Amino acid sequence: MGKEHKDPIYQHGSKRGYSFIRYAGLYDFKGILKDSKSKLESEKYDIYDKQHDEKISSSGKDMKIVLQGSKEVTEYVKFEMEITIIIMGQIDVMVNKKRVQKGNLEFRVMSKMSKNHSGYHKTSVFKKSTLGNILKNFYEKFIIQEELSDREDVLFDHGKDLLDAIRKRLL
Repeated sequence: MGKEHKDPIYQHGSKRGYSFIRYAGLYDFKGILKDSKSKLESEKYDIYDKQHDEKISSSGKDMKIVLQGSKEVTEYVKFEMEITIIIMGQIDVMVNKKRVQKGNLEFRVMSKMSKNHSGYHKTSVFKKSTLGNILKNFYEKFIIQEELSDREDVLFDHGKDLLDAIRKRLL
């Protein structure tokens, strides 16, 4: 039994988890937010803000920002990525005449590849039946196996590039 039975296929994170960076110290928050959006835009993801919460307390600013991106790669494959930025106790400081932020930051990435997302193949051959399921598994295992594997690698690279870009914004 291979990956043809799994849908969606997670590259960063899982159904209940994520890949993340935890950091306490100095960082460039505006740069992190800008890099997150520009990385997704450069890969042609459709982006929308799912959540943006801010709370100011005596210890600083607490924030939670959730961005979601999706990209239809083919009629059969769709990429989805969710970025969550959680900040606790953020304050602005000046370092070398530059305004940066100090606090606790957690940057989370969850990325997955959905197969047969549009239902294109559900109408004809891959119906929700035993025979349809067998044909779908055969199609994924023998006909487009290499293509799906290549798509998984591309999605993994998108998440890795994003995490690397964020690490550069940590001072």
